[in-house]
Amino acid sequence: MPQTIELACFAMLAEYTPPGGRFETAEGAVVADVLRALCLPAGAVVLMFINGVRAEESDTLRDGDRLSLLPLVDGG
Repeated sequence: MPQTIELACFAMLAEYTPPGGRFETAEGAVVADVLRALCLPAGAVVLMFINGVRAEESDTLRDGDRLSLLPLVDGG
């Protein structure tokens, strides 16, 4: 059964945020499944958060979760 999460991609990843910020996944999907579905470049995401808590690619997503993806930000 599909589930819907909120997806926010920041900085140079913003273009990968779906319209309306909603993303449909299969029940039991993990963060890595979303990264693959978005066709993100390898190494583009360095920080991931589910509902504001640091996440790993192996973490399972649940219906209604908010997944935030952040790239490495370089600056001085």
